Amino acid sequence: MSPRPGLARQNLARRGVQVPVEVDEAGAVLDGHHRVAIAEELGIDYPRVTRTFASDGERREHAILLNLCRRHLEPHQWGGLFKQLLDARGVERGQGSSAAKQHSESDTVSDSAQSLGVDERTARRRMAAHDVYESLPASEREAIDAGEKTVTQVVRERKEANREERRGAPSAAILSQSPTPVSGPTPAYSPPGAARKTMSE
Repeated sequence: MSPRPGLARQNLARRGVQVPVEVDEAGAVLDGHHRVAIAEELGIDYPRVTRTFASDGERREHAILLNLCRRHLEPHQWGGLFKQLLDARGVERGQGSSAAKQHSESDTVSDSAQSLGVDERTARRRMAAHDVYESLPASEREAIDAGEKTVTQVVRERKEANREERRGAPSAAILSQSPTPVSGPTPAYSPPGAARKTMSE
């Protein structure tokens, strides 16, 4: 997660913008959107670094890599950015892509993960966390975005709720053992002792 906006604003107001904002040749911000917004709000200048790129694809990959290298990323956030990086590089995400390396010169999931100092298993686990995040209702995603919960906590709570629901509901086996109604006419009522009286006569 990103540092709290209030704290970041206080730091910039006191010390100014210490880390240069990266922009492309057209002046579009590549890295430092929050710094720019706060600096403009405070009316202070900020240092800039201009990057040049051979193509839009190279520019996009650079921006994704900048975000991936942030320290305040949750696993699902990292996983979402990593999927964007794979798409930008044209890397297939399917299992077994490492084996395909023997027949191709293109990058694999493992190659891209290792370039970021992460092993393939961790990268895939984080991508799976992003898939789970994307499948959650908006209310739960908002709680995660606000830092109130993590994806792991939400998944754990949902599993526990499902277990509780299964415990409270009668099982199919119990329902199948319910007595079956008897078909046919209902026997006539006989008062107690009527059978003994008939036999004595």
